[in-house]
Amino acid sequence: MGNARSFETSFVDTGEVIANLNLLLERVESGEEIVITSHGLPIAKLVRTVAEPSVAEKIEAIRSIREVASRNRLLGLSVKEMIETGRK
Repeated sequence: MGNARSFETSFVDTGEVIANLNLLLERVESGEEIVITSHGLPIAKLVRTVAEPSVAEKIEAIRSIREVASRNRLLGLSVKEMIETGRK
């Protein structure tokens, strides 16, 4: 499979982290998780972070959801009636 990486967890000793931090960070950026070990025992994990949406983005998402919801009404049907209609 050429250069494809499996995104499994790798275990790396602290000495290797110090010597290869830039390379390890590139691997983490690609999705790999790196467990840092000391004397064979796990002590920390490097994982890719996910950016949190801003408050403005959250407000916009809520506004969009409410807009879609306002256009989609049950038209007087109960949930039970909609389920029965869907089964026909």
